Amino acid sequence: MPKFLRFIRNLRLPNCSICNERVELETAKTDEDGKAVHEDCYVQRMIRLKEIVPPPKAS
Repeated sequence: MPKFLRFIRNLRLPNCSICNERVELETAKTDEDGKAVHEDCYVQRMIRLKEIVPPPKAS
């Protein structure tokens, strides 16, 4: 692919709202705010949040 076409293609790709790297449209997912994310980034963020937030206590 010619260099200028790669440049134009990269301008149109969204950035992952977690890692700020380009997200390919074919593999892009969206977070709860509708922003583009990599699936792996989102899963890792959810795992970290689960570790930080204790589960609610049963009454």
